[in-house]
Amino acid sequence: MLEADTLIKDFAPSWKDNRTQAIPEITSCLQESRRSPDAYCFVQDKDGDLYSPTAECKVASIIKRDNLVGQLEGQAFDFINRWFRDSEAGAAVWISPQDSVYYPTSKLIISEILHPNSQKRLLNRAIILNLRYEDCLERAQALAERSQNRPLLLSLNSVRSTPLIFSAGDWIDTLKELIVAPEIWEKIKTGQDLKDQEKALEQAERIYDSFFNAEQVRDMFGQGVVISCPIRMDGLTAFKAFLAHSNSSENCPEICCNICSWVANDEEVKKIQAGQLTNCPQCGWKP
Repeated sequence: MLEADTLIKDFAPSWKDNRTQAIPEITSCLQESRRSPDAYCFVQDKDGDLYSPTAECKVASIIKRDNLVGQLEGQAFDFINRWFRDSEAGAAVWISPQDSVYYPTSKLIISEILHPNSQKRLLNRAIILNLRYEDCLERAQALAERSQNRPLLLSLNSVRSTPLIFSAGDWIDTLKELIVAPEIWEKIKTGQDLKDQEKALEQAERIYDSFFNAEQVRDMFGQGVVISCPIRMDGLTAFKAFLAHSNSSENCPEICCNICSWVANDEEVKKIQAGQLTNCPQCGWKP
């Protein structure tokens, strides 16, 4: 975990000339510092696999498996990738217990299959849980009993390696019942989390434009706030690869909104190229 001053010092070089990378990473820091769900999308490539628009490659290709955590999370990723390829609806709930090396706090990623404009994609929401080890195992076991795949989770390692699958209609109510975080679940249920994400993106743009003014950045993050380290796409454990943001760029195979998952059709692409369409027509987000 890094305070804002350290984040500025350590990541300014990589952010300076890469606005596409910097803004979603700053947005992620803002959302996590406020304990708000951090939403982003992966898309489906021509082979049916998860694809990261930010890294412009298959998510599988950036996953590191040379240690125990990496191997366990690699198993979980392989499961999600197969489930995503073979399923048309539903949600995967993936819990990452605290780890002394990789994760200073427990986290949860909810990955929901959506079909905006008939384009299949995976909307991910990353949530900080702050559960103790024993609570993390207990909550995961309770969720597993209500899941479709109903795995037997006997240890935190099995929690880390085993996503839980839920139907499209019941995952939010199940999580709301078993994990006490009423504000988060209410935001997700009402769509407020996506509106908050839009505001955080706008704030991230302002931070980027005045990035080397450390005092202003501290004010925006909040004095003394502890935030998570941004993700570098250079060999990640699978859970960290999921935390790395999807963000559309001019080299992506399609133009999409990383807030509400809208995808531009051919006519809308022409309007964008002509400068006639500058905001997402579905949620209003402006890149």
